Amino acid sequence: MFKKTFSVLLVSTVTAVQLLVAPAAFAAQKQETAQTQLNEVYELIGKLHVSGISNNKLTESAIQGMISTLDDPYTVYMNADEFKRFNDDLEQNYVGIGVRVGEDEQGMYITEVFSGSSAEGASLQPGDYVTAVEGQSVIGLPSAEIINQITGTEGTFVNVTFQRGTEAFTKKLERKAVKVPVVTSSLLSGHVGYIRVSSFSQDADELFAQALAELKKQGARSLVLDLRDNGGGLLDTAQNLAKQFFREGVLMNTKDRDNIGQTVTVSGGQDLGIPAVVLVNSYSASASEVLTGALQDYDIAKIIGTRTFGKGSVQSVHMLSGGAVLKITIEEYMTPKLRQVNKKGLEPDVLVENSEAQLVTALWEAGADQVSVTADKHYVEVNGLKQPDTRVYLEQDAHVYAPVRLLAALAGATVKWNEEENGVELLLGDSSTLLPMSAEYMQFAYNGAYIDVAEFASRFPQLEWSKNGEQLRLAVKGK
Repeated sequence: MFKKTFSVLLVSTVTAVQLLVAPAAFAAQKQETAQTQLNEVYELIGKLHVSGISNNKLTESAIQGMISTLDDPYTVYMNADEFKRFNDDLEQNYVGIGVRVGEDEQGMYITEVFSGSSAEGASLQPGDYVTAVEGQSVIGLPSAEIINQITGTEGTFVNVTFQRGTEAFTKKLERKAVKVPVVTSSLLSGHVGYIRVSSFSQDADELFAQALAELKKQGARSLVLDLRDNGGGLLDTAQNLAKQFFREGVLMNTKDRDNIGQTVTVSGGQDLGIPAVVLVNSYSASASEVLTGALQDYDIAKIIGTRTFGKGSVQSVHMLSGGAVLKITIEEYMTPKLRQVNKKGLEPDVLVENSEAQLVTALWEAGADQVSVTADKHYVEVNGLKQPDTRVYLEQDAHVYAPVRLLAALAGATVKWNEEENGVELLLGDSSTLLPMSAEYMQFAYNGAYIDVAEFASRFPQLEWSKNGEQLRLAVKGK
């Protein structure tokens, strides 16, 4: 009505006014018609359709239909329960018995027991195998199915049977809220500080600052920041983490739907003061990539690992009626030097594909004077850092095989695939060593090349190794 009255009053310029106003009025009318149709269809289906579908179900389906037209996996509708689970995942809060698990040919076993958990109270230990839940055998079942049987509502109990060596025992365990540490740290041999950040949760920045201060107090001369498998989290957390590395500067550049750009900056920070290395892999995403990109652009840290995930977009969270939430993509971001991240990821400075080899390479880069790897049936320990892994070595016909990439990293060599020779080429300085996959000392397992450790040591005598029972030890003093 306002636009029509306005054009009548300005008779002398009615044509011009109509040209300016009519498209907007027409668009508004179309939007009003579409909204009316949506309401009519919603009401008719709710009242008449033979399925008797509920209004809540109709509403959620309509919302999901709108979101699906965006072709954006990061714009998501969540009801109140789903949003709680989303927050719990971000903050790494879970309900369970308080263990991390692994799986091998014998079944599912405990790899870590969390502090304050029912598992800790029941004196469960890493290496304990889960054999039954509520008296029913779970041997041979996938880990996901076993976990589903063990987890449940907070405050309820579950009877779980374990095998420890030759001893079988059953524990009645309460399902409790468990806070999985998002930041872990340790001082590794060679005065190398190590900090792993598994999520950019609300308190990860504060926990990182505390861990860094403690490591420096203990005499850390360099830092390895492990962001592998970190799917991101809060932008504020990334911003505060960046303050531990540099005083001020651009953290990232953004652009919205209208291609209008903005900068997210850091101020009031401090220089790290020691050399830094960042570990990343294909599951390092979002806020992890924000921090990694800035540290790489400013040449503050060397990035080691594999190409990151490539989630270069920013989402905002909007509360809806009834506790539901819409997480919606509002911007795309680039690094301080305007490198695109979305759907591309970040290339590391040093490409290393084996997880243990990545850590070994990072330790050499961080200034370690020696690196040792100790592996048994369930674990691998690198310079004192112990992590679950069951693929570090193979035994066959009295021969011990280890991943070529791991041994090459220990020796300081670069790995390259030679297509013509169908083999692995190791480059060390000006020398090159070819390891044909057809050679009897080579094996292919777990999607990678393994080599007889004795054969490798004959070519690279700086490698010291020994095998005692189930324990394999590898070590190199200086590259």
